Amino acid sequence: MSIPVVENPSITYVGDGVNKRWEYPYDFSSYDVIKLRKINKDGTEEPVTNDYTYKPNTKIFIYPVNGNPLTSDEKILLYRETPIKQSAVLPELYPYSNIVAGFDYIIMILQEQNVLSREGIKLYKDLTEKFEALQNKTESDIEGVLQSMDALKTYILGELANTTADIDRKITEVLAKIDAFGLRITTVEGNVTQNKNSINALENNKEDKGVAKA
Repeated sequence: MSIPVVENPSITYVGDGVNKRWEYPYDFSSYDVIKLRKINKDGTEEPVTNDYTYKPNTKIFIYPVNGNPLTSDEKILLYRETPIKQSAVLPELYPYSNIVAGFDYIIMILQEQNVLSREGIKLYKDLTEKFEALQNKTESDIEGVLQSMDALKTYILGELANTTADIDRKITEVLAKIDAFGLRITTVEGNVTQNKNSINALENNKEDKGVAKA
């Protein structure tokens, strides 16, 4: 399956006092990776952990199942949270072992990137709160917080750039090994076909000699 580019695999709907059916428009591997969050009138969010379901073989989620529909000052956020794990199962033989190792390496990088993103978001929120607390303080204090936020942004962008480069390089290596393996398979298949043809020729030759002798 080909997965198109999606910058932010989430969607937010505004309630209307009637609707309870919400469609998640993007691809997903299973229903349990789609998460729901209710956004209240005051802007606070809370995870939806019960009173919701989905319609099988569709991308439709139903919330709330039993409660009242969301009002016009409430929202529902649907987003995808796919576990970062390696699920490919290949024989423990060369070159499969190298391919799996390559995939493992990429998954580990993605897991680390995910941790970095969460930590960056937390730090950014903490600095934002500190900035808001400094609204009534001196201009120099506020400037210090802004510099810290800029430094954090630069650090995160640098780490993400390095991570992306590592992933691209490893993917290139893995694809090259897969191509080489495919070439070896083609060569082996050609040799097998050639051997079969030789055996068939020998058998036909034996049959012809047997007929001539008779």
